Amino acid sequence: MAGDPAKNKRTNVRFAVAMDVRVTTSDGRNCLMKTRNVSDSGAFLENRDIPHPPAGTVITIQIVDKLAEGEAPQVRAEVMHVNEDGFGVRFVD
Repeated sequence: MAGDPAKNKRTNVRFAVAMDVRVTTSDGRNCLMKTRNVSDSGAFLENRDIPHPPAGTVITIQIVDKLAEGEAPQVRAEVMHVNEDGFGVRFVD
């Protein structure tokens, strides 16, 4: 059942945040996506116009929106689940 608390393994609060991010795969392919929500441990990334990587894939995410001076850091993440809108990731470092 969707939304069943017994099946929800999240331990961090999610915040609805829409930011443009660049996603890079291990073979160097880049695409732009938008966050739907973000927590301390992961995020959901949206873009219906591109093929999504399968669960288990490790990607690199970098915020494209200008939040401060300089370039935003890159964060590694593992794809945990995929649907038609995008995919959820868990930050790995």
